Amino acid sequence: SAPPGQSVQQRASDTGMAKPIQVTYRWSQDEVLILNRIHMRYSATGRKLRRSTRSGGVIFMCMGAILLCTIGGTPQKWRTAAFGLAFIAAGAALLAGMPLLMRRAALTSYAKKPDRDLLVTLEFGEQRLSCKSDVAFSESLWSTIRRVLRTREGFLLYLSDMQVHWLPVHGFQGTDALERFAQLAKAKVADYKDER
Repeated sequence: SAPPGQSVQQRASDTGMAKPIQVTYRWSQDEVLILNRIHMRYSATGRKLRRSTRSGGVIFMCMGAILLCTIGGTPQKWRTAAFGLAFIAAGAALLAGMPLLMRRAALTSYAKKPDRDLLVTLEFGEQRLSCKSDVAFSESLWSTIRRVLRTREGFLLYLSDMQVHWLPVHGFQGTDALERFAQLAKAKVADYKDER
């Protein structure tokens, strides 16, 4: 086994492998919001939440419309109208408010992270990958990555449904490094999807 504390790059050098691929970027609020938006769009959890929110919003609005249509046949017209408008407003709030709530939740979580606004560096070798900042270091095997999602903005590497490594396009050292990583990820992770 490799000596403790040896970096991915040192191990790659020892085995004669090409230089590891490095991704460096600042873990900022903007990156958090981009990651959250992409994750909610493509993850199973995000799709379920969007479907339930959309369905709930439509149901509330339909109920409100039905109540408004029955105003003529009820003696309590103002009460019926008030309930109808309340249902429509609740439906609209569900449809429009959920993205704002998700954004706020992401920023609240970010504010509690010790690595907020720090430089993050990830290195990818033939067998291992590492992630380090000024406050943390972790290393794992490619086999721990369950799936990889490629988008126009970057790559999401899923260790679980909710634990993700984010690799923005601008963090790569050029297009060659980006495409080299894409080929490596395809070779290492069976569940690789390109959603560009």
